[in-house]
Amino acid sequence: MPEFTQEIAKSLYESFFFTIIIAILIARIKINYFKNIYIIAIINSIGTIFHELLHYIFGLILGARPTRFSLLPKATESGYVLGSVSFAGLRGWQAPPVALAPLVLLPVAYLIDQYFFSYVPF
Repeated sequence: MPEFTQEIAKSLYESFFFTIIIAILIARIKINYFKNIYIIAIINSIGTIFHELLHYIFGLILGARPTRFSLLPKATESGYVLGSVSFAGLRGWQAPPVALAPLVLLPVAYLIDQYFFSYVPF
């Protein structure tokens, strides 16, 4: 394997490892230090707003008739719900695009990562 390819592979491995470590650290901080649902909601509010807004917009575009839009956190038996959108007339063909709507944010997340975190040495 040429040296250049080995350097690229090593760089990708190191950056992937770095990303995993950061994700684990963030999760541990949330679990250990933010036991209050409202503090967790504040930390995740920006992502939650865009996430639920995309469900709502795609539901409107596809005619699924959104009936309820909530961004207030609430406790459930299985954990916490930070936001939700309910629909009155969600048909089978509408459900997949409405459910997958937040994936539209992946290119935005990539651009933010490249623009704001490009200075992090790997």
